Amino acid sequence: MIYLVSAIGLILASNAIAVFVIENADVASYVDIGEICHLLGEPSTQCAAHGAYAGWIGCISAVVLVILVIAANRRFATSAGSRRVAGAAFVASAPLVVIVTALYVLGEARNPLPLRREDAFLWYSTAISLGNLIWPLFLQLAIVSSNWKWRLFFLCLVSLIVAFSPFRGVFFAVGVFGVLLPLLEHVIAQIKAYGLKSRQVAIYAGVFSICAAVAALQLAIDTKGRPSNLAGGRSAEFAAKLGQRVAIPLFQAHLARAYDFDPRMPTLADDLLTKLRLRRALDFNSYLFAATHEGISLGEVTSLYFGEAAVRTTSDPIVWSVAAPLLLVLIWVALRKLEVDASLLIGLAIWRGSLGGLIGVMPALAIQLGLYVALCRLLGQKGSDEN
Repeated sequence: MIYLVSAIGLILASNAIAVFVIENADVASYVDIGEICHLLGEPSTQCAAHGAYAGWIGCISAVVLVILVIAANRRFATSAGSRRVAGAAFVASAPLVVIVTALYVLGEARNPLPLRREDAFLWYSTAISLGNLIWPLFLQLAIVSSNWKWRLFFLCLVSLIVAFSPFRGVFFAVGVFGVLLPLLEHVIAQIKAYGLKSRQVAIYAGVFSICAAVAALQLAIDTKGRPSNLAGGRSAEFAAKLGQRVAIPLFQAHLARAYDFDPRMPTLADDLLTKLRLRRALDFNSYLFAATHEGISLGEVTSLYFGEAAVRTTSDPIVWSVAAPLLLVLIWVALRKLEVDASLLIGLAIWRGSLGGLIGVMPALAIQLGLYVALCRLLGQKGSDEN
């Protein structure tokens, strides 16, 4: 359950920090946010109020969702252990990584190594899409491995895929869900077994703290290295970059609400078929990105569950912001009855859905869960972690 609660905690923290930035900083000085407000025809004060409203909806829905997750865990508790995987699942799934790696190698043989992220999206789009599809699957397999040997083998497969990824968010997600949370889970297990002041707990807590510091440093370096159109000295510019990066999803969510009745908005079928690579079209997050970047479609906005509620549902944003991730929680509960622990996949989907909406993550999640359940039920064995 730690992966689900942590994912919701990330949602709560990001929204709370963004609201704090909006209410305590001069968002009018943030150029990208100012462009959104100008596009909407709103003065900065009114636009900031709408952005803060989206953030408060995210905070409230996260608190409600945590309560519902805890209640669901107690109500549908199961004594059956989850299935563990080992060599058979590794041998069956490893060819997926071989295929993705081969696509990258063939792409680099045909073209020079791209110097810009935009080139990677154009030249390696198929390999990138397949990589994004399968790396969460292998992270999930790693945490349900029967022992540390197979866990490391699965993590090696993850590293092969992630090494080629042009997405900064992938590195963050792997660091949090693949390293920090498994360590935290192990620390909690050590505390239960040996007590809070034991040597084992001190060692694992130290490793966890180091990894958390490295993740924070990576986020800071990434933010500092981003192109900027913000004014000020070096420290002021970095603070402005960080503030704008934290706050802009709330304004993009408000932007989505303003485009609710746009007749050019991509349909739900466009969203689903584009994610499955069965149609060349923009999904609604890409469309909103193009609307704010002079027609450039190589990117997506972060419209949150709030924006998806406005564009794809008739419900109030607070209702959808709870109902959408709750659907994923119910899937997690149902899979536990099958002795399948999909907590990492579901937690990751809740967090990724909070960035761009539930509909965008469902096609990939369905494929991931289908493969994962098949591997666990056919090749996994009942039992607990040998460590």
